[in-house]
Amino acid sequence: MGDHDHSPDAGGHLALPSNLTGLITRAIIAAIKSAGKPELADKIAKAPELIGTKLGDSIAALLHQKTKGHQLTQADISRVANAVKDDPDTARMLIDTDFLRLYGKNLVQTRRRVSKYREVLMRVCDQMAAARTSYALRGFVHEGGCISYWHIDGAQPALIGSDFLAPFDLKVFLLPKESSTGLIKTLNEIINQDQKKQLPVQVFELLSPNSIDLVTAISPAEPQGYSTITVEQLRHGKNQGYPQLTPNSDSFRLYRPMQTGTPNAPTTAMLDSLAEAEFAQQHKINLDFRLSDIFKKQ
Repeated sequence: MGDHDHSPDAGGHLALPSNLTGLITRAIIAAIKSAGKPELADKIAKAPELIGTKLGDSIAALLHQKTKGHQLTQADISRVANAVKDDPDTARMLIDTDFLRLYGKNLVQTRRRVSKYREVLMRVCDQMAAARTSYALRGFVHEGGCISYWHIDGAQPALIGSDFLAPFDLKVFLLPKESSTGLIKTLNEIINQDQKKQLPVQVFELLSPNSIDLVTAISPAEPQGYSTITVEQLRHGKNQGYPQLTPNSDSFRLYRPMQTGTPNAPTTAMLDSLAEAEFAQQHKINLDFRLSDIFKKQ
């Protein structure tokens, strides 16, 4: 059977392509090996009751071995691979969850990609620290059509982590794409005039009236098809400031796919706009403005 053969098996079930079978098998083994980590233990422990059937029984048996301190063998891996092949419907169900996103990565190669992205994106963080300011930039690492607002939130803004990148001493918000020519320039001019070198929260209410998108993680992965950014959609609240703009029980989490490449095209375009942002903030002009006039809907 070829990699792209989707013909039914003897039981009438649609068989998985062999490359997908291998990917799911590796993800399951990685999940079982991670069962000792506190933050993952609960999800892994519930796998048998959620998955059930032959595949679930195989996972349950290996989890039981893991609790006794036994190491997984090649025979165990083959057992899982055979269960995946014999139970394609259950295996396919895993594809529609966060399972592969969490466990389907090549950890060594993923960490290399994360390191490369950190090196590239720290250009923005270093400039923020040097100039002690925030920036509005064109696009972000996942797409070029939006506006990313890099909000300075401490003395040493950085992106930290080895398996993914998380903001430290800064927040990254996503705004809708430019609604008018020169909007990014105007946003940086407003930042420059602000005493704290930040974009007033009222701007979000005007540009994004329904919710505010906060980036909590950048995850360049290998295979690159599992590269995502994690976004928390925050609801607007009365008299909110930046300290209150954090994930909570009312926020909604989204995973948005990144394009391939290191760095990819949107990331390169965003970094190119950093020079424009610096220019807009360094050349002070006298603005007598009202936000409602500047950001009125067109």
